[in-house]
Amino acid sequence: MVVRTLPSLSARPGLAVIAGASNYVAPQATLDALVPAFNYFAAWYLLAVVGFLFIGIETRGRTIEELDAALAGPMPIKAPAR
Repeated sequence: MVVRTLPSLSARPGLAVIAGASNYVAPQATLDALVPAFNYFAAWYLLAVVGFLFIGIETRGRTIEELDAALAGPMPIKAPAR
C-alpha cells in the first residue's frame, strides 16, 4: 500500500507548482492549467530523446567487452565536410 501512495504524494507538489495551484496537499488544477503542465513535461521528454539520439550508443548484438572497448577507446575525429 505504501508503494501506491508514494508516487501520488510526490507528484502532487510538482503538479501544483507547474499548474500554478496554491494548495500543495490537494491541488485543484483545472484543465486549462493541466494542458500546459503536460506540454511542459512532454518538452522535457522530447529533449531527453534528442539528447539520447546524439549521446546514446547502440548496444544490440554487442557483448559487454565490445561495449567497454567502444566506450574506453579514443573518439574518432570526423573529417570536415567539403
